[in-house]
Amino acid sequence: MAEALGHLCQGEALIAQLEDTPWRRQCELDLTIAIGMAQIATQGYAMVSTGDTFRKAQALCARLPDPPQTLAVMHGLWTHALMRADFPAAQRLANEVYERGAERSKPGSDPIWSLMGHRFRGCTRYFLGEFSEAVADVDAGLALYDPARRAMYAAFTVDDPKVVMLLYRSWALMCMGRFADANMYSDMTIHEARQIGHVYTLAHALCGRAFVTLTLGTPVEALRDIEELEAVLADNGIAYYEAVASILRGWCLAAQGRFESGLPLIACGLAAYRAAGTMLYVSGFLRMSAEAHGGRKGPPRHWRWSKRHWP
Repeated sequence: MAEALGHLCQGEALIAQLEDTPWRRQCELDLTIAIGMAQIATQGYAMVSTGDTFRKAQALCARLPDPPQTLAVMHGLWTHALMRADFPAAQRLANEVYERGAERSKPGSDPIWSLMGHRFRGCTRYFLGEFSEAVADVDAGLALYDPARRAMYAAFTVDDPKVVMLLYRSWALMCMGRFADANMYSDMTIHEARQIGHVYTLAHALCGRAFVTLTLGTPVEALRDIEELEAVLADNGIAYYEAVASILRGWCLAAQGRFESGLPLIACGLAAYRAAGTMLYVSGFLRMSAEAHGGRKGPPRHWRWSKRHWP
């Protein structure tokens, strides 16, 4: 991803020297979106530079006649807002995509806008605590998903929408107390991601299942997903998941009484997470840090933030 970003930025500098024509605007839009996706991987969703790139792409879209890349730009802007915990902006963008999908939902038309509208709304609703509504939205999105069009979906997002929707379905069901279903959909997420063989999608799936396992299982079980996630990251340098993996590994080690190893990992991961401008999970990570430090004050014991926290 780092090498890709370097080449893309060189291309952007070269194309700026060309005459301002529709062809140049189209090429510049493609390059700008690709730069934004590479920035998500190497720097993070919430970095100011990532948001600036997608806002530039949005301005380029306005200079072209309804380019299909507009959906990719909306995805970039939505994820940027969501990861900065700007829920009003994320909700507005999700609804805009959903409404555009409804406008385009004629017989025989491409349902991609509707699919992504349901994905955006479902994910946003999860973070707003609207769990049953989130499940309804992701189910509607999953019904529109066509496996034969995976390559096309990849042009709009950095990860596969089906895997993401299955993951959020799992999380929402877990928050609704349906633990067996949450585990089942979490496993489906991993299976689907491995079949696709896309690095960023697999990283997202492994991180997502680790969260489920941390909540419903044991630290030892969660470490298996975290170790696989770290192996995936070792060769690909996905900054966001490197920070999250450090926090989750640190918590698992502290939960086993290995505080000297675990606490520095939590602190390092949380610092990297915040440095990227990301706010979405900070409160949860701070709670994990507090629990890890609290565990250190007593005798080493096995503990977990699991079902005992649920009503």
